[in-house]
Amino acid sequence: MPARAGDKAETMMHPSAKTSRPRRNGRERGSVLVEFALTLPLFFVLVIGMLEYGYWFYVAVSATSAAREGARQCTLVSLGACGACEPSAAVDYMGAIGLDEYTDADASCENSAGALMYTVDVTVDFPTLTGYLTTLGAIPASETDGNTRARGIAIMRGQ
Repeated sequence: MPARAGDKAETMMHPSAKTSRPRRNGRERGSVLVEFALTLPLFFVLVIGMLEYGYWFYVAVSATSAAREGARQCTLVSLGACGACEPSAAVDYMGAIGLDEYTDADASCENSAGALMYTVDVTVDFPTLTGYLTTLGAIPASETDGNTRARGIAIMRGQ
């Protein structure tokens, strides 16, 4: 038999469907605010730390790739003899991410058992996002206050 309007079965609600909240007094509401105020700075420190580390690793990987480009350039201009090589390709590579003015690239050549081995060392002394992690010693600091240093090295055999 179908239920009719006003039947008891139709008007009964499931206990979990109640929408009333437990009442809180003013002290409990204040404690939530205090907990929020204590955890918010910690959250911001963690987020800023992740951003700083991420940026530092990005520049460090880019410095390694730039050193590889510089070593490739040196092997192409060597023509069978150790000669002076200016790895400008490494600085140009770092210029693509806007850090060419902070980049220093050095190249050296060594004759190892008849094979020419070019070593390119790229150092990037760049400003951090906040400067806090270098103060804490969490990432490498440089001589310039507020800057950090990333380094990439590549060794490549010449032609």
